[in-house]
Amino acid sequence: MDKNGGIDFSVELLRRWKEDHELRTFTELSIGTSEVGLAGWCEEASGKWKLFVKNPTVAPFYDCVVYGYRVDHLNEPFADIEVVFGTIPPRQTIDDTIDFEKLESKMFGFPIIELEYTDSEGIDWRRDRFGKLSKIDFRRPFD
Repeated sequence: MDKNGGIDFSVELLRRWKEDHELRTFTELSIGTSEVGLAGWCEEASGKWKLFVKNPTVAPFYDCVVYGYRVDHLNEPFADIEVVFGTIPPRQTIDDTIDFEKLESKMFGFPIIELEYTDSEGIDWRRDRFGKLSKIDFRRPFD
């Protein structure tokens, strides 16, 4: 019985696919992960705020901290909350739940979050409230 839908996969074709796949995986490991970075967002869940951090890459990120701002506190120099997530494993999404009142606002909208973290090469990154990812020279101290 033909398992390949009429296509004959030669040993050479399979070898080339494997080499290409391994090269793309190596490239992602070596240079692509930091430029992809972490993603973060906030959702309402059963009267609480649920913070999410997703690592879509094949490398871990370290010392991840989520800074949350009330919608009406966007221009404040310090966040309303600071949640330390720590290490975010490869291809994982981690969440934490906080009390609704901590980020409740008189204005309509979800809280704004920013992320700071360190990659496997020791480079510090910030994903700002607009989703822009930037290298940073200095990390805010965190507990």
